[in-house]
Amino acid sequence: MTNEQAVVDAGKEIAHLKSCYITFIMPIVVEYQKNGTEPLLAQLLECQRLGNEYFNYVERFVGDSDLLGAHAKGKWVTGLAEDCKVILESYLIHAEFILSWRSKLGSHAQPASSALSNMQRMVLEYLPKDQSASLKSQFENKNLPIQGFNMPAKKDKIKIPKWQLITSVSIGCVALIASVIIALAVPTPTTYQVFILRGLFAIALASIASIIPGFLNLETGANSKAAYFGIYAGGAIAIFVLIWLFNPPEIGPKKSDVQPAFEQSS
Repeated sequence: MTNEQAVVDAGKEIAHLKSCYITFIMPIVVEYQKNGTEPLLAQLLECQRLGNEYFNYVERFVGDSDLLGAHAKGKWVTGLAEDCKVILESYLIHAEFILSWRSKLGSHAQPASSALSNMQRMVLEYLPKDQSASLKSQFENKNLPIQGFNMPAKKDKIKIPKWQLITSVSIGCVALIASVIIALAVPTPTTYQVFILRGLFAIALASIASIIPGFLNLETGANSKAAYFGIYAGGAIAIFVLIWLFNPPEIGPKKSDVQPAFEQSS
């Protein structure tokens, strides 16, 4: 089954669970508002069960959405976050109904502290801050869980294949040794040779730096009235840019520091 088919099937299941929930709870609400007939405990428990099935299924789907490639597509992930916002708003109504019958349901009426965290994180990460803040405030006012709003998801750990590390380090070591040999063999390189040598040295260090854990961000630029130029790089590319742009001072005395020899007067 492809990711696209899995999403279509999940959408159908979500629609089915929502329909079952609304179909069951609607007559109970109408009967209570029209005739004041209180629902039985069995009816309340069934409402709670159907609601939990619906909301928990969406919660699991959102948690697995990254595996389906949702976070790699801007329109998809934005639409998913907007759907999460609508579902969370409907959960507020569901929770208000269930909690209003706390006297019959007892402790079963209160949701878990981590409930709906995945949907809350989606709203927090992909929708405007004012929308997530407003929704969080509504959850707080009803004393409902807000863990997802307070605890963003951890960043994914990127695992580099072993063969890629070996290849990168090998290329880096060869390029570094070549840079040293060229520097010793050509003590006074031309401008063109310096250009090539700096590029080779930057590639060498960037390749070796790829095995260092962590992530380095580099931002550099030139700002003037005429133009703006900027570079944004991360990881090994940042090392390359850093080495390439760094121009070390000349080794040896400057020409201005060399004292001219005294000419013998005739």
